[in-house]
Amino acid sequence: SSRGIVYRVDPVTKVATEYATGLNTPRGLLFDSDGSLLIAENTQNRIRRFRNGTLSEFATGITAVDELRRGQDGAVYALNFNQGTLTRIAADGSQSQRFAGGIVGDAAAVRFDAQGRLLVLGDGLLRRRNLDGSVETLATGLSGSLDVVEATNGDPLVLLSSSIRRVSAGGVSTEFSVSGTTLYAFDRSDTGRLLVTAQRGGERGDALVHVVHHHVPE
Repeated sequence: SSRGIVYRVDPVTKVATEYATGLNTPRGLLFDSDGSLLIAENTQNRIRRFRNGTLSEFATGITAVDELRRGQDGAVYALNFNQGTLTRIAADGSQSQRFAGGIVGDAAAVRFDAQGRLLVLGDGLLRRRNLDGSVETLATGLSGSLDVVEATNGDPLVLLSSSIRRVSAGGVSTEFSVSGTTLYAFDRSDTGRLLVTAQRGGERGDALVHVVHHHVPE
């Protein structure tokens, strides 16, 4: 939250409790293999580790991180939205180096697909950085897009504020749409469903978002 707090939401009771406090502009979150939580502090140019109630430094000097992802190589990848750059950080936080940039001018989200290729969303485009370093455009006309995940059949799914679009060989199609609700982010569950973070119209700005389970046919 903007108050420097990470909340934990119980999936059964749907009650939110404070999980980590004392942070400065937390943005990207990523659970590590040991169960600790990596938290990007955007204005502090660093990533911190929260484990057993204690905050510690994981990596510093990483400019304005907005999003964290785990690569198939075990490394942590940090995205700067405004610069459209991605930094690779060793799994233990000891080393960092620029991994990719210039794929889009103003990035909205990144994901690695099942083959380890990088999906980059931004500037109304969905582009893919292949394993050989080449870049190809998968879709255009995605203005206002917010997030991207991969369907189990390999098709990228793109989130907009009121719909989810599927990108396939046949073009871009609408997979799911809503009215009166604003969509913010999504992810896939182990059962193949999309977990969509959304806010219903008329609620306060700091109201707890809702998690919508939506099955995506393959």
